[in-house]
Amino acid sequence: MANIQTIRLIYYPESLSKKEYIKTFLEFIGFQILEEPFQSSEEMLDILRRAASDYDLDIWLNLKPWFYDDDEYISTAYCSRAKNVIALDYYFPKVKDSQKYSVSAFSEKSRKSDKICENVESKEELRRKVLEKLVEQLWYGDSEKQAEIKLVTNLYVKHNIFVCMQALPGLSIAGIIGDDCRGNFYGYVPPTQFWKFCIKGFANFFNELQPVSESLRTVYALYAYTYTVIIYYNLMRATKYFYTDVTININPDYASIISLLKKLISIDKNFVGNWHLAIYNSILCRGKEFEIQEYLYHIIEKLYGKVLNDKFASKFFSMLGFYFLYIGGNIDASQQYYFRAYELNERDIQANFMLANYYHAKHRRFSEAEWHLRKVLDLLCSSLNKNYDLTNIGTTDYEMLFKTCIWLVKLSYVKKIYKSNQETLAFISSSIIVFLSYKDARWIGKIVDDEPVWNVLKEHYKNGTPTHKFYVVLYRWAQLYPQDVHLQNTIKAIMPKQFDETPYI
Repeated sequence: MANIQTIRLIYYPESLSKKEYIKTFLEFIGFQILEEPFQSSEEMLDILRRAASDYDLDIWLNLKPWFYDDDEYISTAYCSRAKNVIALDYYFPKVKDSQKYSVSAFSEKSRKSDKICENVESKEELRRKVLEKLVEQLWYGDSEKQAEIKLVTNLYVKHNIFVCMQALPGLSIAGIIGDDCRGNFYGYVPPTQFWKFCIKGFANFFNELQPVSESLRTVYALYAYTYTVIIYYNLMRATKYFYTDVTININPDYASIISLLKKLISIDKNFVGNWHLAIYNSILCRGKEFEIQEYLYHIIEKLYGKVLNDKFASKFFSMLGFYFLYIGGNIDASQQYYFRAYELNERDIQANFMLANYYHAKHRRFSEAEWHLRKVLDLLCSSLNKNYDLTNIGTTDYEMLFKTCIWLVKLSYVKKIYKSNQETLAFISSSIIVFLSYKDARWIGKIVDDEPVWNVLKEHYKNGTPTHKFYVVLYRWAQLYPQDVHLQNTIKAIMPKQFDETPYI
């Protein structure tokens, strides 16, 4: 039986925290996820009608309240045009001090709805129950896959891997990875409790899974095992001078990672996640053992149009554009792949952003660049939020949102087409809102227990390295408008507490 690979995740923005938890877990074990948020019942029904056979699976997250009754809900799932549907609903009570929760799931395969409603000791137990129920429905009737993924699930919850995964966008924001994959770190990266917490989490996950790693047979468990090594290697490379007491029972060198990747590909050469890991690893480590031509041939010639539809293929073309720009330094090839990604999916956020900044802006096509950047804001913000009011952000991609606002500031400054600085200042204000939203991180507080994990994560968001990087960019732009007292006072008020002097720029 072919492995499940591509999933369309349908949710309402009020379920943002739950969506992020489910999505992070699924991506950690190798699934390719396409998010489909909706804002109204009409939009939701339109999304459901557009279900097609070029996805392996639809996951409906907390959609039950949008239907008249359970019978209508289940009937709609069974009549879907999707290959398969899993409806997952779970709720933690809003009543203070109540520990009662409910989780239910059904799929076309199981043809039954199992609901659990009972008391729990903590959100950790709830999260475990939710993932167990999801795994049960994903591989209904396949006891071997369920057993292996249950082992991964238990370790995932035990070592707070969801929280550890929050290190990756944090590192990218900090400038350690993402923008600068060539090894040129942006100055001093201070050791923090959060980075060590994450490194220990990944190390403990790997060390507990390693004794049974040779017996693992599913690509999903092996994917999580390999992905952990790659993440650990990258974290330790960035912080190796601070955390010499955290190790995993394998030398996480490039040869070890390549060996694990080859084992994955030998099990299922057409499992897209394997090629995602291979490209990701090459971007981080500038590896040569897996030649880029091999990626291109297999993804474009073997998987596109079969395993990957246009939207998923667009994601991989964007990754290749990133590879050629930052690793190979081949700007022409990079533009070619970003344009190809955009042709396949005009809603590809990365393609729009990169075309704006590394093609149109460099060729002084400022109107085209601005058009693409505004499109990114449209995609990241609510479809009902046409004025870019960022006080209620409907995304967790703070990095892209912040960068887009800053680039719009740059464009409005460079173009000098406005008689006043109002638009420039408006986007600086928007950037400040993104900064504050990142520091608050309210969405994650809904799914992480207050003690002790939340305190570590909260400190990371409020005063960690990414927050410092955010602040430095805002500070730099504020210096262009010294006459704006309100802006100066605002920048000063949001300064992270570790700054006791003017930040180095």
